[in-house]
Amino acid sequence: SDDGELLFDELALSLVAIPFFQPSWLPKSGRAAFTDPSLMDVQFDSQALRTMARLNDAFANAGGSLEYDLLSERLQASAENMQYGARLTMNAVGVNIGLSFFSGFSDIVYPDDIGISLGHPDPETAALQEGIMLNNNLADSEEVDNLIGLIEGPIGETLQETSVTTKIVLKNPRIHMLGADLSTSLDALGGIGFWAEAAVFFHEKLVRDIQAGSEAVEELVDPNTAFVKLTAGLDYTIAKWWYVNAQYMHGFVDEFGSERLKDYIVAVNDFKFFADKLLVRLVLMHQFQDGSAVVYPQLTSTFFENTELTLGGMVYLGEKLSKFGTPAAGANLVFARARFAF
Repeated sequence: SDDGELLFDELALSLVAIPFFQPSWLPKSGRAAFTDPSLMDVQFDSQALRTMARLNDAFANAGGSLEYDLLSERLQASAENMQYGARLTMNAVGVNIGLSFFSGFSDIVYPDDIGISLGHPDPETAALQEGIMLNNNLADSEEVDNLIGLIEGPIGETLQETSVTTKIVLKNPRIHMLGADLSTSLDALGGIGFWAEAAVFFHEKLVRDIQAGSEAVEELVDPNTAFVKLTAGLDYTIAKWWYVNAQYMHGFVDEFGSERLKDYIVAVNDFKFFADKLLVRLVLMHQFQDGSAVVYPQLTSTFFENTELTLGGMVYLGEKLSKFGTPAAGANLVFARARFAF
């Protein structure tokens, strides 16, 4: 600047390369999003699968069994499948600024290929059932209605030892991400902390292949090949024993795609008592669209020397098909943790 002060300082550049991509493991609760037909719309929007799912109740009532086989697409170790990242940080006139780039694969999977097969111990019955399935379009409502009529009538008795296996191949989409973030203290407002982050994600065209009996259905998973996530928040220490934090998010950590992003508010209250030896934390996360929420209370004690004791819990609130009320979000839980320093 004209007065000799630096406009930019604390400049730092970080580079990273990841030679292998390893898909993350789905937790037990996460499998429910792909194996419980009633939760289908929470994870992905598919008219063909909704129509096919209508057969499940009729099939189960006839004595058949439903099985699911979840597979992850495996990527070969190669230069093409390497992941790269870069981050540039700096301080400009009291504002911490960061710029980020990433090229690789998303941790968020989507069902890429779905197929259905029938099994029966009697070869003749198996061939008959397979023929009926292959002669009907399972993604067509009228043909599904006809099949339900057959299941509830002429062929119902043959289904008692029949298993229907739905094979689902999960894929991690290839992405490129550009991000920017900033944080600062608003002195004019009493030192309130402010931060904001935004990232634009570019991804390959996402198509889902569904083998629906006589028809092979191809669905476009996302009409766009780019979307933006963002977050902004404020924090403030009201008193030496009371800290508050509020944050808005567009797009949760497990949401991917231009039509899947929802809006959230996160509120944090920290209370410190007994010369900071007891921390009482209460976190509330709320989704605006469906009204579901998570309540996260936590107590942390450092009364004993070199010892930290924590007791907390997570309570999920909402309807079964909501973000946090779905079984795929996991069960309510209580946890305890102890840390000792030697």
